[in-house]
Amino acid sequence: MILNQFGKVGPIPEGMSAATALRVQRLKANHAALAARLREKAEKFKAERGYVPPYWELVRLAREAARDLAS
Repeated sequence: MILNQFGKVGPIPEGMSAATALRVQRLKANHAALAARLREKAEKFKAERGYVPPYWELVRLAREAARDLAS
């Protein structure tokens, strides 16, 4: 609210509850971590096999990355 008075955007969009804003921040952080891990796995795949992983391999790698982050 104070930031809005000075013409700046606050961390919580107007009309959004604090709980929702925190959930969105957590999901963004989880997504960024998962995307980074998937990129690593895709680069390793490409280095080992010499070609970019096809869609079905990316799906498998994404599931592995999600399991890695969950543990």
